[in-house]
Amino acid sequence: MFYAGDIYNFILVIPTPLGIVTVTSPPTITVLDILNPGSPIVTGASMTLITGTNFIYFYSFTAPATTPRDYVAIYNYATSESEATGTATAATWANGFATYTFPTPLPQTAKIGNVLTVTGFTPSGFNVTAAAIVAVNSQLGQVKVPLASNPGSAESFNLTGNAQIIAGIPNVGTVQVTQITNGQINSGDTITIGSATTSNLNGSWIARTTQLDASTWTVTFNTTGTAFSSAAQSAGTLSDSIGLATIQGSGNFIATNTVSNQIVSLTDQLHIGDSNITGQVALQALVALNSTVAKDATVFKASSYIAPGADPTIQVMATELATVFTNSAAAATLLGTLSQGTLSGLIQDVYDYSFGSWNIDQTVNPPVLYIKRINGSVIASFELVNNSSHTQRNILTNPPESNV
Repeated sequence: MFYAGDIYNFILVIPTPLGIVTVTSPPTITVLDILNPGSPIVTGASMTLITGTNFIYFYSFTAPATTPRDYVAIYNYATSESEATGTATAATWANGFATYTFPTPLPQTAKIGNVLTVTGFTPSGFNVTAAAIVAVNSQLGQVKVPLASNPGSAESFNLTGNAQIIAGIPNVGTVQVTQITNGQINSGDTITIGSATTSNLNGSWIARTTQLDASTWTVTFNTTGTAFSSAAQSAGTLSDSIGLATIQGSGNFIATNTVSNQIVSLTDQLHIGDSNITGQVALQALVALNSTVAKDATVFKASSYIAPGADPTIQVMATELATVFTNSAAAATLLGTLSQGTLSGLIQDVYDYSFGSWNIDQTVNPPVLYIKRINGSVIASFELVNNSSHTQRNILTNPPESNV
């Protein structure tokens, strides 16, 4: 509960994971009255960095309401987290994407959706800034990002082993080439074969399948070349459209974190006042014993101790208690009267009426009905008058208790 004039310090501690964290958008705070959240008391105010810290911010709020009120605060901020990649062991380009191979294990920020910034590569076209990560192979340490054009020169492999073209629709050629340092041939790459021992292989084709076994690539491709049986190839080259980095660089994986409309929890609030001191603060407090500051409305004055009868609250309590005592006395008097005579007599009459004898004296006219107690005395008597349709009783005597 907030009281008018109280000062609350809303504290925000920005999380700091393993990497290098930078606050890219300092936190702002909005304070809402719970009873009227549509009209914020404070909107988008800047929070202040606590001196000597890097990620702890505060905002001092003075409660404006004239009556105790509850408030809630929400905050917004943005950070970036950066982790080093280590020096790459390879970088290749193919079909509009660059693939970088870094030492494993990869940092936690090497995730799809985060960004990559690297420098130091040759060709320099492999250097990228805040490139979106679109694929990650954690086992191989490979990270793929978009890169529009080939930054490097084409790879060149020497033909080796046997080659052939099998007739079909279309014809399918197969060649073998010797692996080069960091060489990579992918399905879909454009390959160019030249100066082959069997000239039918020469031309530019699209790689169909690729397979690296030990130090030899086997590549198949659709071709318009004339079919021939398997033949040894002692000359010729295969150039791949893929680009290679000849000097490897390094950089950082960067994760961005935007926090919007996050509620400040109770543990993030520090109240300066007398109505809300956290448990840990109270346990360590050394000033409570001699404290002289308190809200006037919450203080029980010395005059109330000296002359309690003059205190308005005590006077109201005394009046209410007097009413209770008066009503109780009246109830006790009533119950006592009943118990002493009337109530017990009525109960005895009901009992005798139920179990006593009934007699009709036929010697008189009209006849008389007597209702007697168990002891034989008469409780009541009635005159019985007969006519052609019914008999009616008319009271003659009744018990004295019935008159009460």
